[in-house]
Amino acid sequence: MASQASPANRASRAVASESVKDDLLGSFEGRVGNYKVDYASIEELEINLGRGSTAYVNKAMWNGTPVALKTFNEPGNVEFEREVLTLSGLSHPNVVSLLCYAMDKRKCSIVLELMEADLCNMMQKRMDNADTDDCPPFHIAEAVDIIHQIAEGMNYLHQKRIIHRDLKSLNVLITGLKTGQVRAKVADFGLCKTKERSITNSNLTPNTGTYRWMAPEVIQTRNKDGQINTPQCIDSLKYPFKIDLYSFAMVCCEILTGEVPFKDTGSPASVKAKVLKGDRPELPPHCPGELKALIELCWDKEPNVRPSFSVVCEKLKSIKSSLTRGELIM
Repeated sequence: MASQASPANRASRAVASESVKDDLLGSFEGRVGNYKVDYASIEELEINLGRGSTAYVNKAMWNGTPVALKTFNEPGNVEFEREVLTLSGLSHPNVVSLLCYAMDKRKCSIVLELMEADLCNMMQKRMDNADTDDCPPFHIAEAVDIIHQIAEGMNYLHQKRIIHRDLKSLNVLITGLKTGQVRAKVADFGLCKTKERSITNSNLTPNTGTYRWMAPEVIQTRNKDGQINTPQCIDSLKYPFKIDLYSFAMVCCEILTGEVPFKDTGSPASVKAKVLKGDRPELPPHCPGELKALIELCWDKEPNVRPSFSVVCEKLKSIKSSLTRGELIM
C-alpha cells in the first residue's frame, strides 16, 4: 500500500507547482516583449463582435482608442499564448495588428486593432442587399484586389516561417468599407505553427483547420471498423506550407461566388470524401482564365504542384494590371 504524502510534502509540491507556473509565465512574457497591460486600462463594452469555441470578441476601449478585445476564459490558454507570441513579431498592412494583452488569475485577453467586419459576413450582407439572387459579392476588379491583399498577408507569414492552418473568409478581417478603399487583413492565429528549417512529417497535425477549407493531405477519415484511413498523399506533409495555398484557393472561390466551398454538401465526412476524390468547387463564369488557372494550381491535390505565395502575388499583380487595361479574357 502506497504511503500518503505528509502535509509538509504536499505543501512543498504545491509550492513547486506554483514555481513552475511562474517560470512558464515568465518565459512567455519574456518572449513576447513589452505588450502586457493591466485590465484596468481596458474598458470592455457590451458589443459582441464574435464568438468561437475557446474565446469571444467584444468591442472595447483602450486608452481612448476603440479596439477588439479577444478574451479566453482561462489563464494560460495555449491558443492565447500562441496567438500573442505570433502577432508580437509581425507588422504588415495585410495582417491584423496586436496592440497589447492582459492576464489575471481567471482569464487572458488579446487587444487587437478594431476592424469593421469579417470577410464572410461582409459578403453575405452584400449579397442579401443585391438586386438579384445570382449577383456575386464583388465586381471582378475588387475581387482580385482583395484576393491579392490576402495573398500578400500570407506571403509575409510564410516568409516569417509561419503556417496559418485555418485560412478562411471568417479569418480575414475587413476595414475601409465606408471609404470604398477595402483593406483585407489575415487574422486568428490560434492554430498557427512556426516552422524552422528542418521539418518532419510528424510536425503537422491531421484534421487541423476547418473541413471545407482543409487540404487533402491533412484530412483523416475512418473506415467502417473505426480505423484511421491515412490519405494516399501522406508523404506530402513534407510540404506543410502548401496547406495554406489550398485553403487560399477555397477563399478565392468564396470571394468570387459568395458561397462557402461545397455549399450543397452537408456533412464533414461527405466534404472530406469529395476532396480526397479530387472534387473541387465550381468557379463562376466571370472568373478570368488566368485567375482560374492560378486557383486550380493552388488547390491541386499534389502539394508540390501548388505555387508559393510569392509566385501567387506576382501573378495576381499581372492579373490586376491586365484587368486595368481590359486585356483579360473570361
